[in-house]
Amino acid sequence: MRAVCLLWFFGVLAKSSSVVAVALGLTGAGKSTTANLLLGRSDFYCARQMRSVTVDPNSSSVEIGDTQLVMVDTPGLMDTDLSHEELLGNMMKFHQHAPDGVDAALIVVPVDRFTEEKSKALNALHTNFGDDLFSHAIVVFTKSEQTM
Repeated sequence: MRAVCLLWFFGVLAKSSSVVAVALGLTGAGKSTTANLLLGRSDFYCARQMRSVTVDPNSSSVEIGDTQLVMVDTPGLMDTDLSHEELLGNMMKFHQHAPDGVDAALIVVPVDRFTEEKSKALNALHTNFGDDLFSHAIVVFTKSEQTM
């Protein structure tokens, strides 16, 4: 519920009868967990393991009032099993789940030190998606319970 209120606060849900949000970030950042939280159910597989879980983009939707929220879960940047080229190819497949575009880009970042790896990941998002990505960006901080 808090996550839905966050999206409402940013005016995303108020725009139209259908909203598409895509979760982007490093492997293990909590993209699938964030997507499940927004949907209010566990549609995306989540696991705490050393290997990447999400290989291809997946989507699921839920009705919130009069609005359909479509969540797209993507592979993580710095994936443990894919080459850089394979990862980018898989990430760009998210457009199959959002043919009319994206209303919100959820940049999922775990709350801990801001490392060189995280900086490179944000730069990679900018390089591959362009300036337009950040006009739709909502930063979602995850794993705060692990830092307290």
